[in-house]
Amino acid sequence: MPLQNRIRLNFVLLFGAAFLVYGIFYTSFATLPFYIFYLGGTEFHSGLQNTIFFLTAIVLRFYFGPLADTRGRKLPLLIGTFVFATAPLLFLLSNNLWLLYLARMYQAIGMATFLATGASLLGDMAPVERMGTYVGAYRFTINLSLLVGPFIALWVIEVSDFFYWYMASVVIGAVALILVAMIKPPPLPGEEKIETGSWKLTLDALNDKKLWPVYTGCMLLAVAYGSLLTFVSIYIAKVTQVSNPGIYFTYFGLAACVAYLCSGYFSDRFGRAVIAWPALMCLGLGAAILLYLALEPAVLVLSSLLAGLGFAGGFSTLNAWLIEEAEKRLRATALSIMESILDLFIAIGSLLFGIAGGWIGLGPSYALTGTGVVVLALLFMFLTLRGRQLEQTKNITGK
Repeated sequence: MPLQNRIRLNFVLLFGAAFLVYGIFYTSFATLPFYIFYLGGTEFHSGLQNTIFFLTAIVLRFYFGPLADTRGRKLPLLIGTFVFATAPLLFLLSNNLWLLYLARMYQAIGMATFLATGASLLGDMAPVERMGTYVGAYRFTINLSLLVGPFIALWVIEVSDFFYWYMASVVIGAVALILVAMIKPPPLPGEEKIETGSWKLTLDALNDKKLWPVYTGCMLLAVAYGSLLTFVSIYIAKVTQVSNPGIYFTYFGLAACVAYLCSGYFSDRFGRAVIAWPALMCLGLGAAILLYLALEPAVLVLSSLLAGLGFAGGFSTLNAWLIEEAEKRLRATALSIMESILDLFIAIGSLLFGIAGGWIGLGPSYALTGTGVVVLALLFMFLTLRGRQLEQTKNITGK
C-alpha cells in the first residue's frame, strides 16, 4: 500500500478506535453511580470510586507514559484498548463495592495508556504545519463520543438492565481492539526504540522549560473545569427553576464541538499562545458570570457557551502546543504528564472550590475562581508573547 494511503488509513483507524474507546470511558462515569446504588452504595461510594480511578491512573502514567516513547505507540494502545474492552466484564462480576473498586483500578490502566498514546500517535502522523487542525479534529471526534455515549448507555439500561449495556461495551471494545491492531504506526520519531528509564524520561519532560507554559495552562484549565464539572449542577438547582441542570453540559458540549473544529485551524495560522490564553480567559469568564445566575437565568446559556468554547479551544490548542514543543523522544511522556496535571488539578480545584463554596457561597466562589483564571491567563499570555518576542529579537541581532 502506498505510504500516503497507509497514513490516511491509520488516521481513520485511530479516530474510529478513539471514538469507541472514549465512548466506554465516558459511559463508565455516567453508569457506574447507578450501578453502585444497585449494589447498595451511596453518593460517597460513587465519589470514592472516581477518586480511586483518577489517583490510580496518575500513578500508572509514570510507567505507561514513557513506555510509549521507549517501546513504540502500538503496545500501549493495544493494552489500553484491551483494558477498556474487558473492564465492563469485571463490573458485571463485581457483586460488592470492594470488587468494583478493584475493577475500576484495572480500568485505570486503560486511561494511563490509551489517552496520551493516542495523542502521541496523532502527533507522529499529522503534518507539522497543520498539527492544530488535526488535534482539533481528533478532540472533536472524542467529544462526539461524550455527546452520544452516555445518552445511549442510560437509555439501554433503562429499557433493559446493566448486563446488556456492559456486554455491549465489551463488543464495542472488541471492535476498537481490531481497529487498533490494524494500525501500522510510523517508527518512533528521531530514533528507533530507545533504552531509557521511565523516571529519566519523566524528569527530562518536566525540566523542559519550553513545556512549562503548557503545563501552567493545563493547571488553570483544570481548576476552572473541575469547579464546573463538580458543582455547577448543584448551583443551578439551588438558584434557578431549571428542571434538568444537566442542560448546562449540553450547551457546553455543543460549543465545544465548534471550538474543537475552529481553534486548531486558527492556532496553526496565528500561533498557539495567541489562541490558548484567550481561550482560557473565555473559560474563566464563563465561570465568573455564574455569580449573576440567580438574578438572570439566561446567564446559564451564556456561561455554558463561553465555558465550552474556552475549555475545548484551550485544551486542543494546549495539546497541539505540547506536541509541537516537546522533544520527539519525550512526546508520549510529556502528554502523560499533561493528563496527570489535568486530573490532579481537577481534584485539587474541586476540593478548594468546595471549601470556598461552604464558606462564601457557590456564586462568589465562581466569581473568584473565574476572575483568577482570567487574570492569570492574561498575565501568562503577556509573559509568553513577550518572551517569544525577545527570543526572536535575539536571533535576529545575534545578541
